[in-house]
Amino acid sequence: MTHLTLYLGDSEADSTAKDLLEAWSEQMPTISLECRSIHADPVVAVRLGITQLPALVQEDEIIVQGAPQAWVLPLLNRVFAQPD
Repeated sequence: MTHLTLYLGDSEADSTAKDLLEAWSEQMPTISLECRSIHADPVVAVRLGITQLPALVQEDEIIVQGAPQAWVLPLLNRVFAQPD
């Protein structure tokens, strides 16, 4: 199983990314998604090198960060596509 963590702030873009990723992950049985606010533990954002929110992380590696409109679904479908 692949574990992804979405680090969020409190902007509309963060909320949009969270909603999209939660809906997507429900359809992907091999993906577990955890959403975390950076306000709860800002040290994690610094340690990981997160400079923009939202930020999607897999095993302490930033996959993508910033405005979700351009990256959320195309990226996830490409990276975690189910084989036919």
